[in-house]
Amino acid sequence: MTRSSGSTGIRDFRLPHRCGRLRAIGRRVLFDLGLTRRTFLAQKYFRGTVGAPGRESSLRQVVDRVVDTITAWGAKDGYFVDAAEAATFSDELKHLT
Repeated sequence: MTRSSGSTGIRDFRLPHRCGRLRAIGRRVLFDLGLTRRTFLAQKYFRGTVGAPGRESSLRQVVDRVVDTITAWGAKDGYFVDAAEAATFSDELKHLT
């Protein structure tokens, strides 16, 4: 399923290394970015073993993980007045993606 622009949608990809080995592989990965950004995101930020069922497969999953970490730091350090404020902060940041 791909949008008409051709640069968005859910797709599989393979990223070979210069020596011929496989550097990264993604199955049913949701992308809404250009090729260079997709490659960089998959290589540097997707958590999990390449090809494993639990590997992150979308920018939204990466953002959710990062926002959850930032929210936990803020809660631990007393940045938020209460849990409701922390939840609002988290929800608003996640909504940006």
